[in-house]
Amino acid sequence: SAIRLFMAPKTGIVMAMTELVATNPWGTCALALALRFFLPGLAWGWAFRMEADGGGPWPARIRSGALALFIGLLFALGSSAALAEFGRFTPAAEWAALLLFSGAGLIAGFVKNRAGLLLFSRRAAPAASLFLAGAAVIMLLPRQGEWVAGGWDPGVYLNQGAWVSHTGSFRPAPDPVFSRFTSRELAALTRNVENFTEGHPVFPLNTETRAFDLFFFRLTPTLIAVMHRCGGLRAAARVNLFAGLIVALLFPALLLALGRTGGQVFWPTLFLMAQPLWLYHLHIPTSEMLQLALLCGSAMALPLRADSGAGRWLLPAGLLAMMINRFSFLPFGTLFVLMISVLDFSRAGRAQISRERLFQFIALAAGAAYDYATTPVTIERLAFIVP
Repeated sequence: SAIRLFMAPKTGIVMAMTELVATNPWGTCALALALRFFLPGLAWGWAFRMEADGGGPWPARIRSGALALFIGLLFALGSSAALAEFGRFTPAAEWAALLLFSGAGLIAGFVKNRAGLLLFSRRAAPAASLFLAGAAVIMLLPRQGEWVAGGWDPGVYLNQGAWVSHTGSFRPAPDPVFSRFTSRELAALTRNVENFTEGHPVFPLNTETRAFDLFFFRLTPTLIAVMHRCGGLRAAARVNLFAGLIVALLFPALLLALGRTGGQVFWPTLFLMAQPLWLYHLHIPTSEMLQLALLCGSAMALPLRADSGAGRWLLPAGLLAMMINRFSFLPFGTLFVLMISVLDFSRAGRAQISRERLFQFIALAAGAAYDYATTPVTIERLAFIVP
């Protein structure tokens, strides 16, 4: 009976998936995502040092909106991943964490710097409104669910993200089908691939617990789970359109942080969004677009690395997030930190610079350690891939 269940037709499952993709709560999804990604930043943005308003009001609005978005993105990913690690990624816990963190920021802002809190919120409001409108448009676009039924990286990412959303955990329970197999049946219907046993194509099966191991690094599935919670499978399948919207809001702020103005901000942003590779990745739910968003936010935070307040933690947090999203970032992250070292040649206060560098390398090392602790099979497979 176990084998008959295993070999049963999957037509009903695919039809159920199609119905979920067709379900379109575009208004509530856009509002929920705007709250998830902007409320923490609006509540805590006053604590970050901002540069003088050179170039008029709009550069300040762009920088403030991008800062609020990056803070919110880091919090949404970090809190959701932490809850899922402990099997507590429930809607109640998710929103409770958001409200507690944001409420603490609002209370602290009213007590310590009410004028700064209100000023930052006004400046960041246009970006939040633009994100809200963009998220609604993304949900209304047709035909974006092609990767739900399968595919190599895209299908695996979407399945992992949907699993985390449904179960609230990164720890899969024993599979009800494989748990019914005898040892001989299990050997006949699985395959040993390199350093793991493959239950379904690509998916590692723990032969002791009979549970599937989540295969890819945690952060992109976490983002997909957040999208799934807010807008169902339709939003999950469009994860990189949402990530691309985030990049489009962060990239101009990155250029402003580098001292660019006017056309030096507008034209590079336009050229980025016209790139064929950019357009390609908007429609493929893999980790690259989220990595670009984290890279833009981290580079935007470079001027804040010497801040004596909250700003000094933003860059290490971005480095940690990029490592958790893609282990392959490790050599590039090291080069990124070395580039920052070159920028710091002319700065005074070597002790402070040494502490900053230490935390940056700790962030990279902590991310690599977390990747190996949570998804060792993926990293160990590199020994069979790299010649």
